[in-house]
Amino acid sequence: MRIEEFEPEKRWWKKRKESEYAWKVSVKDVIANNYNLDIKNPHIVDENHGDPKDILKEYHEIEKKIEKVRNTLKKELMDALGETK
Repeated sequence: MRIEEFEPEKRWWKKRKESEYAWKVSVKDVIANNYNLDIKNPHIVDENHGDPKDILKEYHEIEKKIEKVRNTLKKELMDALGETK
C-alpha cells in the first residue's frame, strides 16, 4: 500500500460523518462484542444463499443435463461426419 491510497480517509477524518462506510458503535456494543472491533457493517444486508445441500443437489442435476446435451451434440457431430463409435 502507498500513503496516497489513504487520501479519501484523510479528507473524511477532518469532517467525520456517518456513511455506508463509516458508522458509530457504542461502548456498550463494543463491550458486548468482547472488545472485538470486527463489527459488521450495519448498512449491508446479509444475503441468504440457501441450504448448501439444496444447492449441491441442484448443481448435480444441472451437471446431468449438461452431460446429456454434451452426449447428444457429440452423437450429432459424429453422425454428421459419418463416424461411428
